[in-house]
Amino acid sequence: MKRREVLKAILALPILPFLLPKPGRTAPPRKKPPLLLATLIAGFQYYDGEKLLPMLREGQPLRLVREKANHHDDRAIAVYRKEHKLGFIPRADNSVLAGLMDEGYTLKGEIGWIDRDAAPWEKVGVLVGMEG
Repeated sequence: MKRREVLKAILALPILPFLLPKPGRTAPPRKKPPLLLATLIAGFQYYDGEKLLPMLREGQPLRLVREKANHHDDRAIAVYRKEHKLGFIPRADNSVLAGLMDEGYTLKGEIGWIDRDAAPWEKVGVLVGMEG
């Protein structure tokens, strides 16, 4: 070992206790799971969406249900607010999410935005993340 390397190692020793966790200290709080997708709810105008629109608020939780037997899209993911179907994750966006759900991962959704003046298919956005 060279003299310079020995000096670096000796000088680093006083810093080491600050880098190690102290006994009995709890882990830092878990961060919010990363956002996987922000998109509009497809088919909103064909299900219960318009009827429920006055009661919908940003941040409300949404339930995502995998519909493997869907005749129009074998990767379909339905979006529910409580027991009311609002529509689907768009076909263009559902491939990776369907794969995650098929592998057993739990995804969670929430209402990301509402534009009551927009066209029916653009009124409500959904945010999708991993269950934390």
